[in-house]
Amino acid sequence: MVGNHSLLGVTEAQYQFLTQQYPRVEKFHEKLAKKHAALTTIPKKLIHRHVLGTPLLEVLCVKIVNDDGSAGAYQVYGTIVLIDGEGAAFNLYDRGEADAETVTVGGSLTLVMPKGRAMCASGRIYLQIQLKDATQRAVFANGLHSWDYDSKDDYDVVQTKKFGSAVMECITYRHADIATIDIIFVRGTSGRDDGDFRGRIANGGTVEEADVYGEVIAHCCRNYSITLFKRTENESVRLRLGSTIELLRHVVVVPSCSSLVVVPNLRYLDTKENIVSKIVMFDAIHDSFGLGVQRDVDGENDHICVEVDWSHAYMQPQLKRKLKDTTISDSEVRKRAHLASPEQDVADLNGNRGPHALPVPEYYDDAMVEVFSVTIGSAFDEEPFENVHGTIKFRNNERVEEFIFNKGLENGTRVLSNQHLELMTPKRRLFGSDVVFDVDLEDGDGRVISHGHVFWTEVTTQQPIDWYGKHLCSIVRGNIGYAALHYMLIPNGVLATVRVCIKRGGRNNHTITPPPSDNVRGSIFAEYSECKYATWYDKEHYRHRLFQSEEEVDMTMPCSGLFEVALKKSAVVVPRTSALIIDLDLTLEGTGSPSSFRGRLTFSIEMDRGRELSIKGSCGNAIAEVSVLWSEVSREISTPKHGDGVGFDLDSALERSRDQFFAFSLYDDDSDSDLWCSQYLGSPVTMQVLSEGI
Repeated sequence: MVGNHSLLGVTEAQYQFLTQQYPRVEKFHEKLAKKHAALTTIPKKLIHRHVLGTPLLEVLCVKIVNDDGSAGAYQVYGTIVLIDGEGAAFNLYDRGEADAETVTVGGSLTLVMPKGRAMCASGRIYLQIQLKDATQRAVFANGLHSWDYDSKDDYDVVQTKKFGSAVMECITYRHADIATIDIIFVRGTSGRDDGDFRGRIANGGTVEEADVYGEVIAHCCRNYSITLFKRTENESVRLRLGSTIELLRHVVVVPSCSSLVVVPNLRYLDTKENIVSKIVMFDAIHDSFGLGVQRDVDGENDHICVEVDWSHAYMQPQLKRKLKDTTISDSEVRKRAHLASPEQDVADLNGNRGPHALPVPEYYDDAMVEVFSVTIGSAFDEEPFENVHGTIKFRNNERVEEFIFNKGLENGTRVLSNQHLELMTPKRRLFGSDVVFDVDLEDGDGRVISHGHVFWTEVTTQQPIDWYGKHLCSIVRGNIGYAALHYMLIPNGVLATVRVCIKRGGRNNHTITPPPSDNVRGSIFAEYSECKYATWYDKEHYRHRLFQSEEEVDMTMPCSGLFEVALKKSAVVVPRTSALIIDLDLTLEGTGSPSSFRGRLTFSIEMDRGRELSIKGSCGNAIAEVSVLWSEVSREISTPKHGDGVGFDLDSALERSRDQFFAFSLYDDDSDSDLWCSQYLGSPVTMQVLSEGI
């Protein structure tokens, strides 16, 4: 059952902590209980609109440690500069010796995060740190450090990174949005029905200024928290009515599956009275992106206004890279020349259609939608989802409806958290300027995993960002989890259809003989040359998964001597500005040692023409031959049956049949020569046409 903590976007333990720490939230509890009752009885009433999520990094804290376990305190000053995956620099800590702060062993430095942008986890992260102790006149943390995102374990868990006597705790959310927070100081009750809030401040207060201390904490899913404001009585700050409180952090990264909970606990210095001590919640699925959302938070006699402006990585402004000081070697500078070029725009760094490049908006009526993968997950636990069933359906303005997932309760599947769903091949291409994905997924107990829609129109694709050719991820929530759709809007794309065949040749005469085994395992992925696949997340979610199996898979035999691998996806749409990259990793089991075929092949677009490239196997003279033919995209998707194999000339057959195929053939030339003779492996349509006569 979904509890109050789930509605808040926090764990049950954290919810208990919040209610004990801030007991004046009975009304808030009542609202949550009503929402919970509605969820339990009629869950279908909650139709969630999608939010866009991207991998974002949040630095939780930097602590001081002593390896010998001794206590004590440091007078800390220095700098911490983080360079994110887009090449943008963030000054997380910048104190001179005269402004050194006292930090006990085990305590945390006062980090800052001004308005501007969040840290993107789209590539290698660099951290330049130099911290000194003013008392000892000694450096206790120094150097340039870096890390990559090579594993799923790099996401959604707190990572601890040690630099000398400093330890940084950070977390990278695989799907996250950005909350920019402002808090406005007000005296007197909010009087919500008395007119404009900001207009009341100027004339409504009896005292122009007040000395304030206390703290403001931001919470999101799990037990992670961010200190937005923290002042002791000795560090109180004087505020004018209507002024914005200067926060340590204005930008907070929030998982797309979670709410943002802001907990202000502020007091007046002179009377020690509470200004406000309550909980206020924000949620990206209810609030508007790009528009500030205000919540008045009333105290006993006074109140504050908390304002949150939601955005996502695609909306972040282009920034100039800044690096105050470099200790990088000359060779490292050459490798990462962008760090030495502060005038270069962030968008120039990518050389791809990354999420932060903002080209001139365009509109394409014939745009195609390529869905790479769909995963389901939960913000609170990693328990598997049992008997997952439901539908994911595509609609457009031409009234075309196509299912990419459709399972009833009787044939539901067990799905691990963040595991891919097995998608269907639609009967027609996903075309259109007005694009809608309807998502309705439940578990075996009828609990809603995801229920809502992804909606794109001509307006949303034009303003204010060009969304075409980008890796997009839409999060659609439910009561117990969410679905993440990874896709791309492709204008005026071209098509390649995929086929994988395996065979072996004889000695010298190159006659065809069946392989000693009809089993194959491994993977075949298709990528776009114009896109970046620098992280595990990109490779896992934004590549065409043509074939993948850790276990041996039987192959079919459509004609003599020819074995075909059953592909999960047999056609890909490619942007006209890109080449197609095939990442091949197959193992063919035989009577002797297994033969492996690993490599990457790049194919430029050549309309209505075929091209062949090959990869040699690890044993003997087996070769993986890759043939690609480019063609215009048809809205109808045909699934032909296999025909009989007939010999023919490669160029003329490709030219005349206009068949759409993408073929692999593996065969073995047992001779010692590197020269080999290939036999063209046509697709079923080609073979059928040839058998009928050309």
